[in-house]
Amino acid sequence: MNKKIPNELHTIYEQTLYYFLHEGPFFEMDIEKICAKNIMGYGISKEGVIKNFTEFNQLSEVLLLQEVGMESEVTRRLIHQHLSVDGTTGIFVEEFSVSIKTRNATQNLDVWLSCVFELIENDWKLVHFHTSVPSPPDNDFRDINGWKQEKEKLEKKVAEQAADLQQKSRELDIEAAVERVRAHAMGMKSVDDLKNVIQVLRQELTKLDLKGQKSAHIWLENEDGTITGIHLDLRGIDKESQFFETTFDPQNFKHFFKKKVENWKKSPDYDVTYSPYEDTLGHIHEMATSNNPIFVEFSKMAKKAVEAGMLVENWSASTGFGSGMLGCDFDQEPDKWAEKVIRRMGSAFGIAYHRFEDLQEAEKQALLIREERDRLEIALRELSATQ
Repeated sequence: MNKKIPNELHTIYEQTLYYFLHEGPFFEMDIEKICAKNIMGYGISKEGVIKNFTEFNQLSEVLLLQEVGMESEVTRRLIHQHLSVDGTTGIFVEEFSVSIKTRNATQNLDVWLSCVFELIENDWKLVHFHTSVPSPPDNDFRDINGWKQEKEKLEKKVAEQAADLQQKSRELDIEAAVERVRAHAMGMKSVDDLKNVIQVLRQELTKLDLKGQKSAHIWLENEDGTITGIHLDLRGIDKESQFFETTFDPQNFKHFFKKKVENWKKSPDYDVTYSPYEDTLGHIHEMATSNNPIFVEFSKMAKKAVEAGMLVENWSASTGFGSGMLGCDFDQEPDKWAEKVIRRMGSAFGIAYHRFEDLQEAEKQALLIREERDRLEIALRELSATQ
C-alpha cells in the first residue's frame, strides 16, 4: 500500500500546477522554492526540453509572454500518486482538459502531466516533469494509424513531386522537339528544303507520341480557294511513303474537309473539330467517289481501318499560321499536351513556310532576271548581226 502523501508535498505539487496551468501569473512563481537545481522535463513541443534550472527559467519567460491576453479553464483528473518507501520521492500523474481563450480564438486540449518530487534538505523540489498530448485513437498504442497517415502524406508528396518532375520533363521534350523543327526551318536555303522540314516535323510528332494521335496534316490555302494538303503518317503504317501531298477543293466535300476549313477560318488560333462515326463514314465515301486518285486510295485504307474497329470517331486539333494550318487527328479527345504541341509546332512550321514563300519569291525574281538577261543577249546578237 502506498504511503500517505505528506501535506508539504501535496502543497508544493498544487503550487506547481497553479502556475503550470496558467491559473496564476507565472511571474509570481518562486522557481527556486519549487524547482530543484538539476530539474529536467519535457514540454508538449519538441523545443520544450528542459535540461537544467537555467532552461526552466527561460521556459518561464516564454510562458509569461504567452499569458498576455489569455484566459484558461481547466478540468483535472488525478490518475495516480505515489510516495516511495523511504518517503523521499513523490510521483503525481494527472489528466487535464484545458480550454485556452484568446481574443481571436479558443483552443481545447487534452493534456497528460507527470511530476516527480524529491525531498532535498527537508524541502520538496520538482526534479522532473513530462507533458504530452494524447493523439492515437483507442487501442492504437503504437500509433499504427498515425504512421499510416504519415506514410500516406509522404507518398502523396512523393507522387506530387514525381508528377511535377514528369510534367517538367515533358515540357523540356516538347521544347526540344519544337526547337529542332525551328532550327531546320531557319536553315532553309531553297524551296526544296521545305520537304526536309516536313520530314523532321513528322519525326518529332511521332516521338512525342501524343495520346491517341493517328496522323497529322498541313493545309496550305491557294489563291483559287483550293487547298494543298500534306498528310503525315504518325503511326508508321505506311513505311514507303511517310507523307503525301494532294490538292482539293473543300467545297466539294460536305463532311470533314468543308467543316474543318470553316472552323479554321472561325478559330485560326486553335480549334478541335469532332467527327462522329456517321460523319467518318460519309467522309470516307466522299473520298472514294472523288476524282482524286490519292483520296480514292486513302479511302480504301480507311475502310479497312473501320472494319478492324480502328477508326470510329475522330478529333482533329489544329492551329493556323499565315495562309496555312497544322493539324493532328486523334481517336480520342485531345488533352492539354496536344494543344501545347500543336500550337508550338504550328508556330515553328509557320517560320518554315514563311521562309519557303520568301525563297519562292526570290527564285521567281531570279528567273525573271535570267529571262530578261537572255532576252537582252538575243537582242544584242540580232543588233550586231545587222551592222
